[in-house]
Amino acid sequence: MPRVSSSTIMNLKIAYPSITEQNAIVSEIKDLTKSIDTAISQQRKAIDLLRERKAIIINEVVTGKVKVV
Repeated sequence: MPRVSSSTIMNLKIAYPSITEQNAIVSEIKDLTKSIDTAISQQRKAIDLLRERKAIIINEVVTGKVKVV
């Protein structure tokens, strides 16, 4: 709407749930996203491990401990 003033927006009535219901919604969302958070954490650990292994391999190649064919 091109001609909406701030006073018009401030006078709008917006329905929202009670604090108890908001807390219940937040709790439900946290429960639903636990598996996603766990998967993200596992993948971050795997990435860190791969980076560590990469650094070790590069170091071994540079120092001549491993020959590259």
